[in-house]
Amino acid sequence: MIDPHRPNKNKGETCSLAYAKATGIPVFATDEVNLQPIIDSQLNTGIDDITCIRIVDIIRKAYDGEIDVSRKICKALWLVTGKKKEIFDKEIWPLENTDT
Repeated sequence: MIDPHRPNKNKGETCSLAYAKATGIPVFATDEVNLQPIIDSQLNTGIDDITCIRIVDIIRKAYDGEIDVSRKICKALWLVTGKKKEIFDKEIWPLENTDT
């Protein structure tokens, strides 16, 4: 999880995962693509295991109507991760495809 060339890149996620494991939080939202195999090998022991869900997958499920989360909440989630508003509005959940 630690890149020797960028040792602080995942520091926030590492701390958040440690907190999730210590407190028994079972679901972790992330923007990392290949985090689940790392979690499985390093943290999951069969007790209070953590399942990672990518933020873009949460937004897609909301967009497709699989979960009841508004576009406004999804956009806030997208933006709080440091992603560009323009990408959300044009590619992820275009305004012409929503009532909100």
